[in-house]
Amino acid sequence: MSRILVQSALLLLTAIIYQRSLLQLFRTVKIAVCSPLLAVYCSEINRFADLIIYLAYKMLWLS
Repeated sequence: MSRILVQSALLLLTAIIYQRSLLQLFRTVKIAVCSPLLAVYCSEINRFADLIIYLAYKMLWLS
C-alpha cells in the first residue's frame, strides 16, 4: 500500500512540475492505482485520489 502512495505522490509531483491538467492526473492515478487491485478497493482508492487531486488543486491556487 505504501508503494501505491509513493507512486501517487510521484505522479502528483510530475503533474505539478510539468503543469499537466488535473483531469489528466486524475485519470493517470486511477489507472495506475486501480489496475493491479481488485475492483472492491477501487472506490475507496478513487476517493483517496480525489482527495490528493483536491489538495493539489488548492495548493496550486494558493501559491
